[in-house]
Amino acid sequence: MDTVNVNIDDFYRNEVDCLGVEAKKRLVALLNASLSMHEKLSRERFLLSKVSGAWKDEESAEETIARISSSRKNRTSQADLSL
Repeated sequence: MDTVNVNIDDFYRNEVDCLGVEAKKRLVALLNASLSMHEKLSRERFLLSKVSGAWKDEESAEETIARISSSRKNRTSQADLSL
């Protein structure tokens, strides 16, 4: 999401001050919802950063892949299946 840089005083004088009471209440509700959503997303990102992370091991990624691949047991024929 892009951030817009605005001189808030000029914006208020030019855009908001002339609004009616109901429009201002609606604007306040929208701003509050926006702040609430921003706080919720910030909390979710923080929690996600705490529960996710990189696997730490002495083994390289290639070695891990090779170890997993070599430990797989593949059936070579359907005769192995007992029904």
